[in-house]
Amino acid sequence: MLLGVIGQAFPTPVFAQAAGADKPRSKPAQPAQRPAPGPKPLAGAIEFAPNPFVLDSVGLSMRLPLNAGAQTTSLGSRASVQVSPSDNTWLVNIQTPQTTNPAVTSAETANSIAIQVMKGAGETYDAKDPTKLIGVAGKVLEPCHDVNVNGLVASRLYVAVPNQDGSNSVRGYTVFKTTTTQFVTFELLVSEAGFAKARLVYESMVATAEFRDPNSINNERAAAIGSTLKILETLDEKSMRELVAAQPERWERMYHSTPSGSPKDAIEMGYRRVRLSLGNRESVGGEIKGGEEGVVVHLDARYLPDARPDIGKQESRRIVDSQSAYFVSFDRRTEVWNIRMAIREGKQVATSTEVGARDGKSMTVQIDAPGRPKQTIKPLLQGEGYLSRVESLLLPQILIRSGVETSFGSYAYRSEGSAVQLRRDTLEQPSDRPGLYRLTTRFAEDKDKSTVSIYNEKGMLIRTELPDGTIAEPISFEQLLNLWKSKHLATD
Repeated sequence: MLLGVIGQAFPTPVFAQAAGADKPRSKPAQPAQRPAPGPKPLAGAIEFAPNPFVLDSVGLSMRLPLNAGAQTTSLGSRASVQVSPSDNTWLVNIQTPQTTNPAVTSAETANSIAIQVMKGAGETYDAKDPTKLIGVAGKVLEPCHDVNVNGLVASRLYVAVPNQDGSNSVRGYTVFKTTTTQFVTFELLVSEAGFAKARLVYESMVATAEFRDPNSINNERAAAIGSTLKILETLDEKSMRELVAAQPERWERMYHSTPSGSPKDAIEMGYRRVRLSLGNRESVGGEIKGGEEGVVVHLDARYLPDARPDIGKQESRRIVDSQSAYFVSFDRRTEVWNIRMAIREGKQVATSTEVGARDGKSMTVQIDAPGRPKQTIKPLLQGEGYLSRVESLLLPQILIRSGVETSFGSYAYRSEGSAVQLRRDTLEQPSDRPGLYRLTTRFAEDKDKSTVSIYNEKGMLIRTELPDGTIAEPISFEQLLNLWKSKHLATD
């Protein structure tokens, strides 16, 4: 919950490890094909949930078993999904790897994965010739073969690998090649004892997979990003100064409502203070000095991760505090930010920091988090439609000032994921709420649920609802202070 709430409502970081880039495969192979149908997936009386699961980044739509849930995480252009049933008897991982070698086939990719799994399970070498492999601990249950799934041919295989207790685990792989460089892989993990039952569910689920035409996906993204670029053309120094002057400071309260609807009964989740000003690079603090003038955003936030809205219990055993400062120059070419987050539990304090800087399309981010070595990453900025962190925070006001009701797309760096990701926004004026704007936002393309906010015609926030039901609303400092004191919550 900390990841979701902080990452969506409060742009406070949870510092994640950056994933390494895929290594290109050099083995020659045939280009992607859609050959004649292979063996059909197993059929069975599997009951599916009514609404399909969608992974927009690769155009995937599929049905999940009724008793299963999916959790999606994104890192740059790569998405990872974990699907598991309520009894956790099996797990399906969905990955979206890419390759720089368009000749690599789905079969080669599936076999390559299986080889790595078998090697990881243990190998035996000739005693007289240590370089000669004579056996592996795992075994192939079903070799790689083609399966036809809704007109697209994929490659599938199953292997078994030993566990430390002497039992075996089964891993199944179904690999789709959706473009010349894009793969989508489905990995089944289950005990050997539960394999037969899980296989039926797995193959039935994969058999529902459908992929949109890649050209359609690219055209839709281009149109959404084009809408954003048109708005950004009008974002000059005068406009940015006006945004700062319109609302230099505001407080926001985060809570879960209760059946009574009374603020005194609500579960307080956190709050934040947002301050806008004019300044330069030095305004973000740290060792960053000098530079041209621009817009500065300061965010001071507190979050209570132990509050339990599901059982109506208010706790503040752990406290997450963050102080963030963001700067962007008026010409939008230069930005810097400095973020500090502290998690307190009693007298123990764990502190994380993130310092980022961008000049044009060159970005460097330094991350220092407990239990990890210090990390420096250089996120990749591709194409047009990139928003600085300041512009990402001010995007609702920028869009509402334009008055353009449509779908927008933009790229922005997110601390949650440590990568530049595609953001989606849709602005509209609800017919039942005249004079107001509704902004529906997905901060990463593969988020399955959206954050919905209501603003007035001046871009002032009225209410935000996060996917988990958390509500954020503006509040005065005095009201917030009195409310938290009345509930004996930490205000120091």
